[in-house]
Amino acid sequence: MKIEHANKIYHDCPNIFRGRNDGPKQNLMYFGFECSDGWFNIIYELSKKIERIAETMKADGLPEDEIPMVSQVKEKFGTLRFYMSNTTEEIQELISQCEQSSAQACEQCGKPGALKRTHGWFLTVCEKCEVSNEN
Repeated sequence: MKIEHANKIYHDCPNIFRGRNDGPKQNLMYFGFECSDGWFNIIYELSKKIERIAETMKADGLPEDEIPMVSQVKEKFGTLRFYMSNTTEEIQELISQCEQSSAQACEQCGKPGALKRTHGWFLTVCEKCEVSNEN
């Protein structure tokens, strides 16, 4: 993901991405978002929803080490994976919905796409990006 997109998410969701600079032994967000820009909107909207939940928890006096924190965001088997600590059932449902949505959005450009297997790899791509990946 482009650094500009990553920085927007980090800026707008500081509570849930607070561990991103802790190093790879503590938080795999140290490596950034391990997917392409097409899923930016899915990740951004999910992050904003979880950030609001985290802000409420913080306002209610929950200690920082008990507030939800993102530990890794990546593509795996052609769909989005969004891993967190200190999650709740509500957050897990939001994550599940977004992971499912990623199977219909091209990881490259964000347009409607489909999960496909090409050359032994799973990808969610639109027709245009599928053709450009083949070249």
